[in-house]
Amino acid sequence: MSYKETKEFVEILAELECPESIQVDSFQYPNFVLIAKLLHWLILKCDAAFQLPLEIEAEQDRIFFLKAGTDHMADRYSIILDPRKLYMADGHAVREMLKIARVLHQALASVSNPSKDVPAFHEDAKNKAIAKIMDLKAFRKEQGDLVLSSAEMFDLLRKEPENHVMRLNALNLKMDPLKVDEMLAKSVSDAEELTKDYSEKFENIAYDKANLEAKIRKREEEFDRLQKRYQTVQNSKPGFLDETDKLQVELKKLYERYCVRYRNLIGLEDQVKTMEEDLEKKKQTIQGKDESETQRIDDLGMLGLDNTAIDDGFNDGSPEDEPEPERRRMRGLVVRENAIDEVSVHSRDSPDSERATSANQISVANRINGNPPELSDDDF
Repeated sequence: MSYKETKEFVEILAELECPESIQVDSFQYPNFVLIAKLLHWLILKCDAAFQLPLEIEAEQDRIFFLKAGTDHMADRYSIILDPRKLYMADGHAVREMLKIARVLHQALASVSNPSKDVPAFHEDAKNKAIAKIMDLKAFRKEQGDLVLSSAEMFDLLRKEPENHVMRLNALNLKMDPLKVDEMLAKSVSDAEELTKDYSEKFENIAYDKANLEAKIRKREEEFDRLQKRYQTVQNSKPGFLDETDKLQVELKKLYERYCVRYRNLIGLEDQVKTMEEDLEKKKQTIQGKDESETQRIDDLGMLGLDNTAIDDGFNDGSPEDEPEPERRRMRGLVVRENAIDEVSVHSRDSPDSERATSANQISVANRINGNPPELSDDDF
């Protein structure tokens, strides 16, 4: 390595603001630690995201460090570095690292001093790239043609022995003039027949074309006629549509009436069901009271009390006509059944069913107990 390259490398490192203090004499003797630090710094300067451990204590670590750094620069930036020269850690290593330093220096110079001819340069590069792409397409086409031609030539060369024999036989063959004239006449007649056939076919094509054109015109006229008829039918309104509208309106009204009556029917059925349930409850209440009253009368009869307290209208008060207990119980049941029937009739016919029911219950109780009925203002 020359002194000029070393000086250039030191100046570039100074412009790039290298943290290491570098002199021209620093590379006079091998110094792997300094070379490793400078290479590590230059690689990180190019790609800060690349992780390259600076472990150079053992020999295997140094080899791994140099191999990883050189492979990354070759793959990412196409900068080929010789790891053996870098491992020497002398002026040869400086020459290898100068490749990276020059790239960084050119990038720094282009950023700090942008050229005015950059647009023109980009345009020229674009035109060159387009021209290369066109050349590449033409080259690919020619390559395909060359492959086909090569395949055909290979087939012909493979058949060359047979063709050579046939060619020699054809050259050595003695031709009879009469036979040649006959073959020529036959070929001419075949060509004339073929020409005649093609002429007839051309005439038939013209005839078929005329027929097809006539059919097409006929179909077009029929299509126009059907189109007009369709528009006429679409614009006209049939007479049954008015009647249909009227029937739809009437059907709608009938359906509304049906809905109203159906709702009323459901409501009335619900009311009838409720009234029947109330009537059944009232009957059960009256029957319960009658049973309790019958039990009370039976208890009084068993105690030997006279029946004056339970006069039901069947006795005239004479002790001789006093009925037996079984007969007295039967008369009480008959009276209660008649009273229940009267209550059911009054509660079904009278609008004031509740008041009538309570009045009948009081009347039945008074008749059973032998009390005279009470008169109210409504009885007058």
